[in-house]
Amino acid sequence: RLKKYINYKTFTYWFIRALFQAVAVWFVMIFCVSYKFIGNEGGRTLGDEELSLVTFTSLVMIQILTIILDSHTITIYNAYILIGTIIAFFLFNTCFSLLSSLSMYALMFHLYYQPAYWLSFILAVSVAMIPVFTVKAWNCFPRKTSLNSKTFEFFNDNEMELMDNPNSK
Repeated sequence: RLKKYINYKTFTYWFIRALFQAVAVWFVMIFCVSYKFIGNEGGRTLGDEELSLVTFTSLVMIQILTIILDSHTITIYNAYILIGTIIAFFLFNTCFSLLSSLSMYALMFHLYYQPAYWLSFILAVSVAMIPVFTVKAWNCFPRKTSLNSKTFEFFNDNEMELMDNPNSK
């Protein structure tokens, strides 16, 4: 049973997925800094500190969504922990933003009211997670196997027609 979850195929899938998600978040953040779709000072949408906080927030959310997708069963305790992680993350960022001795002073309050923060966050998480959701959904569809293809070999063509349309007799 352990070989099902710890093997080269699974590790390769995890590695490629993590690499894709990192590159996707990086490109979205570069796009948000480089292009002037929401104007700020100097033509940049987010500063370096804001950009790093948006990137970190996106990566935390991607990891939480990955845990949800890879969990085989979700219990009420898992749901509490995952929702609590999201709430605690934003709460800690807000509390650290209140301390004037840190370089993060009032940064979260500035970001909460800035549309570029939310747009960058949603865009980064979406771009990184949509392919993962697509692969998961694709794996839910039944595939033609040798067992399924041999099932109908026992029936001749007339019996198959009767099975398709019983009123054609």
